[in-house]
Amino acid sequence: MRNQTTLYINGVKHVLNAEQSQMMLAEYLRYEKGLTGTKIVCAEGDCGACGVLKFNPNHSHAKDHFYQPVNSCIALCAQLDSQSIVTVDALEYSDRLHETQRAMVECHGSQCGFCTPGFVIAMTGLVEEKIIKKDMQNINEIEAKNCMTGNLCRCTGYAPIINAAMDIDLSKCESIQKRFYSEKQDQDLKALHKEELKIESEHFKFYAPKTIEQAVSYLQQNPKVKIIASATDLGVIHNKRKLHLTHLLSLQLIDNLTHIQEHNHRISIGARVTHTEFRLFIKNRLPELAKYLDIFASPQIKNIATVVGNIANASPIG
Repeated sequence: MRNQTTLYINGVKHVLNAEQSQMMLAEYLRYEKGLTGTKIVCAEGDCGACGVLKFNPNHSHAKDHFYQPVNSCIALCAQLDSQSIVTVDALEYSDRLHETQRAMVECHGSQCGFCTPGFVIAMTGLVEEKIIKKDMQNINEIEAKNCMTGNLCRCTGYAPIINAAMDIDLSKCESIQKRFYSEKQDQDLKALHKEELKIESEHFKFYAPKTIEQAVSYLQQNPKVKIIASATDLGVIHNKRKLHLTHLLSLQLIDNLTHIQEHNHRISIGARVTHTEFRLFIKNRLPELAKYLDIFASPQIKNIATVVGNIANASPIG
């Protein structure tokens, strides 16, 4: 059993103590590591300024996954254990800007600049998806608007940002996975994922079991613990000081909770299946529901929030 959070940021391994594990990822990036490209603005997962790219190699559908944009302001570092993160600070090459950054500059997509890193991350996430899926046609207006629905800007009126997305030359783009994810990192993260994670300090207790049986046993011994899948709603509550997340039972390491299965005209959804994964699964099976999910939440939220958690939490905004 492990007692420290381990994740990779921009290709570099980070081992976090209990205090750091309790921080939101955006806070850790800015205040512990000086990676100030990631902004904290709304602290609610609404504006996208805190966007980072996340990849989980341990997911049951990992072969179909890639680095996806998520909000780092409402994700505890402990939740991202054994995963890989890329921030906007690392996108630039030694001799040139990343193609998404170049397009934002040349199309005048930035004014005050506070939202700019988040837009760059959202665009880069779309570029990565197109590269992985071998769709090398340049970004069209609909794709540009869809990928940035989780990003807010008070200055530009959005037109130059959309123009920037459409100006990206995909032939000049290199996969984020190729740049920042190595075989050694893959082996390390998969080895870490095989062990339970239990962090305990005076102010923070976090347990991520490997099996449902372990989770049930822990819950019986700690009936007041909060169970989390992705905590996208609880992260907001934590940030707004109504309820601090101090004792958590996380389902993040239980592999079979990421499965989606269809049997006898029924679809069974694991408690760790995200809205993005669910939408892809039902796209051709239940197209009307998939269509609804297209307008439900932002890509950054859908890439991490779970369907079951959203239903169980019963938030009025959910």
